[in-house]
Amino acid sequence: MTALGIIGVILGVGLIIFFAAKNISLLITAPLCAVIIALFNRMNPYETIMGPYMDGVGLIIRGMFYVMTLGLLFANIYSASGAGKTIANTLYRVCTKKARAAAGPGEQIRLNPAVGIGVLYLICIIMGYGGIGAVVISVTIIPIAFDIFRACDLPNEMIPGCIMGATAAGVPSMPGTTSDQNIMAINLLGTGSLEKPLVGFLVGILILVANYLLFCKLGKKNIASGNRFSLPDDLVGKVDMEAEGPHIILTFLPMILIFVLFNVVKVPVVVAILCGDILAILLFKKHLGSWKDILKLATEAFVRGGSMCLIGANLSGVGKVVAASPSFDVITHAIVTVSFPVMFKACIAVMICTMIAGGGPTGLSIALPNLSGTFASLGVPMGTLHRISVFACQTLDTLPTNVGLILNCTLAHTTMDRAYKYIFYSTVLMTTAGALLASLLFTLGL
Repeated sequence: MTALGIIGVILGVGLIIFFAAKNISLLITAPLCAVIIALFNRMNPYETIMGPYMDGVGLIIRGMFYVMTLGLLFANIYSASGAGKTIANTLYRVCTKKARAAAGPGEQIRLNPAVGIGVLYLICIIMGYGGIGAVVISVTIIPIAFDIFRACDLPNEMIPGCIMGATAAGVPSMPGTTSDQNIMAINLLGTGSLEKPLVGFLVGILILVANYLLFCKLGKKNIASGNRFSLPDDLVGKVDMEAEGPHIILTFLPMILIFVLFNVVKVPVVVAILCGDILAILLFKKHLGSWKDILKLATEAFVRGGSMCLIGANLSGVGKVVAASPSFDVITHAIVTVSFPVMFKACIAVMICTMIAGGGPTGLSIALPNLSGTFASLGVPMGTLHRISVFACQTLDTLPTNVGLILNCTLAHTTMDRAYKYIFYSTVLMTTAGALLASLLFTLGL
């Protein structure tokens, strides 16, 4: 019975990945896969869908709907007003000033790969930590990434891995961010946004530095082997230095407001993001058009954000079905009783739940409600569990079916088979090393 149930879990999760790869909506396939898991575990399909499955759906909608929609509105404001482009262009202009001065009129600038990759990382980190969504960051900076990679003569298939190495690794797991996983951990554990800052910042920075050094090495290796920039000129992004947008100082004020309200004043994250939205609208009003245009931005954010939330909610529903199955007890018992230090057990448990759920926040929606009590009884403080969890749920979050991954490959005019190894290095390999390092540091008493 147990073996058959575990087979059902593997089959259900595998089908979700397969259907996603075929672009079949998860709104259709997730409940179907939940039924398959229920049947293999001898659970009543109807009661399973109306019970654990809908509990999982409701958990994400209650906890994340306004975070996602208001956060997406914030990103939309920065995109529509040109504020995001102002940040990216300013950093690019400052960091490449010497190289642009050395180039003659009409000549292509030349950048050392270490400088070019560093510029791209810096832009992604600042925008990501400021609360701008990963999708908007990608859309905003990929034209700049094209210019940087052409100047460095690096292959464009490295661009998605480089961008996601900042936006989907390290930054989302660090203290103080309004990332989905940080908010989910706060909601489920009752913890704060700045839990375990020493380990959180140390490991996050190490992941980012390791990714930077790795991509510098891979860049030099590609150049030496003749694998270089190859996009036609008509597809290369042109950085519009004169693009009109809000002043660079103004672009940082809404980000600072959100950070201060959320982490210092300790208001609920939804209130902090809403205040950031309002300030951004007031500061960028002349760049956003009429109030009718702003209302349209808000409508788009709520429609798209609601859709994203519903997809995540259905994945959470599948996870709740797995958690309610007899197989889950067997799996978690095996993890808890294995002869590893308890911090590593917590890390591995969250990694497995992320793999089952198909995403970081949905993985936490399975792991934390069902396992936090167990780990608390084993001596893991909730703040420590929070920080381990947000690092661990990043490790298996970027499977080839990840929507953000597919978007980055499309925008970079490359294919999954060429780009995924770089994405794997930065968002799976390095994040796994970081999660294990965090577990080790907590085991040592930091």
